Amino acid sequence: MKLLPKKRWICIQRRIGWRNTFETAQILEVLLPKILEGIKAEQWPARLELNGNKYSNFPLLIELEPAQPVQISKAGAAPLYLTAYQTFFNQRPEARGGLFDIQTELWQNGRPAQSLVQGLPAQLKVQLKVSTGADYVMLEVPIPAGCSYFREPNGHRGVEVHREYFRHQTAIFCERLEPGRYEFVIELEPRFTGQFILNPAKAKLMYFPVFFGRTGVGKVAVE
Repeated sequence: MKLLPKKRWICIQRRIGWRNTFETAQILEVLLPKILEGIKAEQWPARLELNGNKYSNFPLLIELEPAQPVQISKAGAAPLYLTAYQTFFNQRPEARGGLFDIQTELWQNGRPAQSLVQGLPAQLKVQLKVSTGADYVMLEVPIPAGCSYFREPNGHRGVEVHREYFRHQTAIFCERLEPGRYEFVIELEPRFTGQFILNPAKAKLMYFPVFFGRTGVGKVAVE
């Protein structure tokens, strides 16, 4: 029991992107027998108490009412991982940095463009600054409503392992990003004239999406 806190500390040192699922499983396979030594069977199972209700069967998903207070306590020697989050519609999202700093810029005729000319190929360039190395990163880059894709290249390119082209956005997947700056390019074809909204682009950890960076809302004109 004296070594239990130290071994538990080792388990939580994964931090952001330090361990993938396979490595974590190997670590637990080595540590678990040692953790169990000297612990009585009835002391091991983890038990969760949430707002007075007790739970012992996991995994567990609970949805709470808005503004409902949350009181959490845990018993038992086994580690118990808990994530709490909320979802809501953000009508005026602002730019956010930190782990990922992301910016987008439209290009046409080989230079930055404040507005686009209908029918001429254009590019949506994404600049990403990564402050801490991260595994399994996904970029979600919306395209202007007046544009379609000029070309849809895919496959391994630099740090990219895959792309998915949707009607409203491009998803770019990276297995590993070291600290530094990266650029991604999406090739567009402006097809319809008018004033359009460019929704925020986002970079996030695929398995921990609460860690993310995004741009603000932009506007683009197609003439």
